[in-house]
Amino acid sequence: MQLVDFVLTLVAARCGYPELNSLLRGSVDSMTKLAIFKFAVPVVISWFVPGRWLLPAILLLCGVVGWNVKELICLVL
Repeated sequence: MQLVDFVLTLVAARCGYPELNSLLRGSVDSMTKLAIFKFAVPVVISWFVPGRWLLPAILLLCGVVGWNVKELICLVL
């Protein structure tokens, strides 16, 4: 799911759409910074968060990816 979110963020940024997440806004200009933010930060967080929060985190990310896909489809149509 993280990879899908990464790709969707790249596609939207390359098409000229602004990043609405204020934490990510500064990293969209560089693929390296965005990859570090999208992959390293969740790994660090998952290291410290108890396992019982894993399923809710996955469901939340599925919701975010679903929202991104819906918004991109609406923009294309």
